[in-house]
Amino acid sequence: MKPAHRLRILVVDDHEDSRALFQMLLAGMGHDCSIASNGVEAWSLQQATPFDIILSDWKMPEMTGLELCRLVRTQHNTLYTYFVFMTAFGDKARFLEGMRAGADDYLTKPIDLEELEARLASAQRVLEMQHELAERNVMLHREGDLAFTQARLDPLTQTANRLRLREDLEIVQAAVGDPRQHFCIALCDLDKFKNYNDTFGHVAGDAALKRVAAAMRGTLRQADVLYRYGGEEFLIILTEHTLEGAQRTMNRVRDAVEKAGVEYPDMAAGVLTVSIGVTELTPDTASEDWIRRADAALYVAKAKGRNQVVAHEEDISAAHASEPA
Repeated sequence: MKPAHRLRILVVDDHEDSRALFQMLLAGMGHDCSIASNGVEAWSLQQATPFDIILSDWKMPEMTGLELCRLVRTQHNTLYTYFVFMTAFGDKARFLEGMRAGADDYLTKPIDLEELEARLASAQRVLEMQHELAERNVMLHREGDLAFTQARLDPLTQTANRLRLREDLEIVQAAVGDPRQHFCIALCDLDKFKNYNDTFGHVAGDAALKRVAAAMRGTLRQADVLYRYGGEEFLIILTEHTLEGAQRTMNRVRDAVEKAGVEYPDMAAGVLTVSIGVTELTPDTASEDWIRRADAALYVAKAKGRNQVVAHEEDISAAHASEPA
């Protein structure tokens, strides 16, 4: 059966026979297959033209599959690459180590052909959704229809607005039911921003919002979308992020905002900072509840002293009467 579209797949294995077998099998499935004998060679190919999927052995000379996976996850401003480990190791600890490094899936050798085809079909669904979100993101900056663009863009910060957020959440809601797909939402609130406006005026406040939005946007991948949620609040949809990975990403965002250097003597850092609440999206839950959970985590970040990232956990109550500014 031919796929909906041809996938560019990189097979990384230090055994020549295995590489040749995968090339034959994947070509028979209708995909384009490239090969690499180690992680160093694979990373060079990935940097030149990112692949849709990487199927990588775990233990290889020069660079292990784990090291390769971590490098792939450092790439920004590219379409998402789906990473699958192939190994004879079947222990849970090895599986978790791979997932924490950023892998999406795991195949145990010897590879079963039907299982491989099923995993590729699942990966293709993930990639198609990723591409759709990324294309919408690019379209905002390239769309010739000014009315369409203005309707979905915040005029001050040039980030996506709540109309765009509502449309994108519908796409994400449909995709969250697949257990192989991971999404997170981060709600970001500038610390003591009302006081900043009162002290420096709204013109300075608007300039600060633009600088902060630019700092946030420069830290995110193309497939992750930044929205002006309201006032001094921003929301980010993080695609293919576990909760742990989302926390790392949002700590980079938090650091970028601080390094933007918007002077604010009232803050301990001497500059404008941001507090962030993160939650992982779960199926059979309304998008309003996702945002409510992120808001509950944001409340905790504010209460703990601001300028930090807090992930939503079950013991964080969403019922809070007032939030620190």
